[in-house]
Amino acid sequence: MKKIGLLLLLSSVAIFAQENYSTWAHYKVITLNTTNSGGGANISGAETNFPVLVRLTAANNDVFTGAATGGTDIRFSASDGATPLKFQRDRWDAVNQLAEFWVLLPSVAANSNTTFRIYWGRGGVADSSNGPAVFDTANAFRGVWHLGKGVPGSATVLDSDATVDANHLTWINANTVENTAVVPGEIATADSLPNTNNATTSNFLAASSNNSFVIGSANGMTLSAWVKRVGKGGGTPTNPVSSDEGIAMRFRFTTPANNGRLWGLEYTPNTKGNPASNAGTGNYNTHGNGYSFHYATDGSATTANETFLCSGIVDSGNWDHLVATENGSSQAFWVNGVRVATDAQTTTNLDVANSGTPMAGNAAFTIGKLDSADVTYNQTFNGVIDEVTLSRTIRDSNWIKLSYATEKPSVTALTLGATSGSSVVPTAPLSVSGLAGDGQVAVSWAAPTSNGGAAITGYTATSSPGSFTCTTTGSLSCTVTGLSNGTPYTFTVTATNSVGAGPASTASTAVTPSASAGVPSAPQSVTAKAGNGRDTVSWTAPTSNGSSAITLYTATSNPNAITCTTSGALTCVDSGLTNGTAYTFTVTATNTSGTGVASSPSTAVTPKGSPAPPTGVQGTSGNAQAVLSWTAPANNGGSAITGYTATSVVDTSKHCSTAGLTCTITGLTNGVVYTFVVTATNALGTSLPSVASGAVTPLGPPSAPLSVTAAGGPGDGQITVSWMTPTSIGGAAITAYTVTSAPGGFTCTTNGALTCAVSGLNDATNYTFTVTATNTAGVGPASAASTATSSILSFSKAGFSLQRDGSSMLLQLPQTSGSKRVTILDIWGRTVWSRTLSSQSQELVWSGKSIGGSAAAGVYFLRVAMRNSDGSRGITLQTKFGYEP
Repeated sequence: MKKIGLLLLLSSVAIFAQENYSTWAHYKVITLNTTNSGGGANISGAETNFPVLVRLTAANNDVFTGAATGGTDIRFSASDGATPLKFQRDRWDAVNQLAEFWVLLPSVAANSNTTFRIYWGRGGVADSSNGPAVFDTANAFRGVWHLGKGVPGSATVLDSDATVDANHLTWINANTVENTAVVPGEIATADSLPNTNNATTSNFLAASSNNSFVIGSANGMTLSAWVKRVGKGGGTPTNPVSSDEGIAMRFRFTTPANNGRLWGLEYTPNTKGNPASNAGTGNYNTHGNGYSFHYATDGSATTANETFLCSGIVDSGNWDHLVATENGSSQAFWVNGVRVATDAQTTTNLDVANSGTPMAGNAAFTIGKLDSADVTYNQTFNGVIDEVTLSRTIRDSNWIKLSYATEKPSVTALTLGATSGSSVVPTAPLSVSGLAGDGQVAVSWAAPTSNGGAAITGYTATSSPGSFTCTTTGSLSCTVTGLSNGTPYTFTVTATNSVGAGPASTASTAVTPSASAGVPSAPQSVTAKAGNGRDTVSWTAPTSNGSSAITLYTATSNPNAITCTTSGALTCVDSGLTNGTAYTFTVTATNTSGTGVASSPSTAVTPKGSPAPPTGVQGTSGNAQAVLSWTAPANNGGSAITGYTATSVVDTSKHCSTAGLTCTITGLTNGVVYTFVVTATNALGTSLPSVASGAVTPLGPPSAPLSVTAAGGPGDGQITVSWMTPTSIGGAAITAYTVTSAPGGFTCTTNGALTCAVSGLNDATNYTFTVTATNTAGVGPASAASTATSSILSFSKAGFSLQRDGSSMLLQLPQTSGSKRVTILDIWGRTVWSRTLSSQSQELVWSGKSIGGSAAAGVYFLRVAMRNSDGSRGITLQTKFGYEP
């Protein structure tokens, strides 16, 4: 395998030499958007030598129908349409119309659009796919495993390394515990490792020791993987609760003795030792849960020197993109394009040379298990792993964000434009064969791999010797007549489109006409009637049954060659068809001499049914509502979609309907987590529900605070306002309260306390107060206003107090040994009113009376002069207050 990888790399110069792309029939312009709008990747720095993922789906049907078999004529070029770009084909599935290519872009501009081209429709060219040229070790790639390409348990069909180092992965214990499998991945295919049983054996993949894994701290390391965890990983009978689950892990060596280095990606299903440590750094015995980056801070094999960068992010049941970086003095961990944890540990992880032997049973690199030799804890991963990449450099934040943006599901950063280009002649028809008759041969063939970009208008079959011919306008068979019985003939076939006739096919095997040959002629008048996922095909009997009775009829669809048969009936049902796809049908008749030529094709019919489910459902939260959007189904069932219905999974009474691709569900409860599904409806029925959206939590501002009260103080010109919490916090914690006076608009705020003092008030003015509450969704409505209050309403000292009582002022005093003289003065110090109280008097009411009549509104002074029991002067108290009749 390593020799093959080397040969591929050495030949890459020739493979990616300049080619004349004007001889290709078609191309599309591909745009990579790195801005922060229009679904772009939003990167701030340019990148060089970046392998970008290009996906093809049924939306690119013309590529699958126009390209050569296996997609071998696919090419990529720079935007100039001339400079070739290196690429690797990850998958080509023309039947299901799914393909992935890795294209090496020499440069990607920041906050801009980078364009390049895909070409197809050129028969007779060599395959140009080359993984080692894309994932070049000169660009720091040390291992790239696309996964899902090997056969579990096979010693020869391996998950291969795309780099020239050829560190191919071998399945360990495949299917000995639970059935491993190749399954659909986040990118093409992936490996499923269902490690759930408590056993000392486990299913995982491993690469043998190879010095390409020695990174070196001076270089730095980047390790990434796409993962989808489906449940707790495996343990052993004595340790059934596995703590750490290896995803893509380190290697360990015995040189020097007990001096292991380890690093890699893993998952912790439970916190270890410190339940509060859900994110950040931790050691082996105390670290958080969720996805983490595990590394040793020195060369020791002891667990105390193993450090974890924990994300605190647990699996969501969906695909997650994990990236770890380290250079011996700094570490970082990324999940789904976002950096979630960093560290600055000094390590020697990356400097281990492979001079020693791995610890007993250990592989240099494992996928799906923490330690290949461990049977004590059996720390295995239970889920699906895809696209593991190891680089001998620290990829920067823009590289990591760009990788996630172009590889994630529902990519919006990469778009394919409309098809352009001119047509060429078709490639040669395939699989030509002949069936002898009396003085004739029925010739049949398969369609070319490429129609040259224009519909095929006819075929011509030609004999050798004699150059006798027959032609069709599209059928894949015809009968050459006028032949000599007893003479062997071979036949070639050409296909013609609007450009001209293409090259001749490979000649058929020789066949010899004879008087005794007698297959049936072609059935007649073939028709088809559409159904739901099926068509009913009917025909009339051939004009000749040949030399014996007809024993079988076979109806065949185009496209996809789906068949149905009868033993004599002139109708059959062809099932397994795709709604919305147009099909024609040909019919052959068979007797004891063989199968005759195919009939002329029927008129095209299209089976119809309910649509496929919508895809890409997304929700955006609002105030007691959620705005839903989605992508129309790839297949409308053959009938136009008339409407969509989005429904809450939590509460199915909450739904909305529309003819478009977005609608808003209202009446939701703020703070409740919702997911949503969408169905599509056409005239024939309603689809199954879509995959549920991600979690959406509606939020709104809080309601108004309650029971607002106000009291003067604690200082001059201040009033203290108190209140109770709102009946609803709007689904998010209250972050602030704001008190506002009327008049004046004076305010005070708190971060959650239910009281604060408003300052700067006028002593002679009565104020009311309202309170609002704020959360992350905004500011809620104002409360009901408090009762009117002035800033100087009371004082308290040595048992004295002054407070308003309606339109009067109430003075309360303690019992004293002597009399008390109470005087009210205006701001100029003139006496307005006075009284002398006995030693036992404890209360006095001033109703606003004055020497001149009634006191006006304003600021006054209260003076209380006391006498001792012997008649000597005691203490005197004085305070200012505001009065309003």
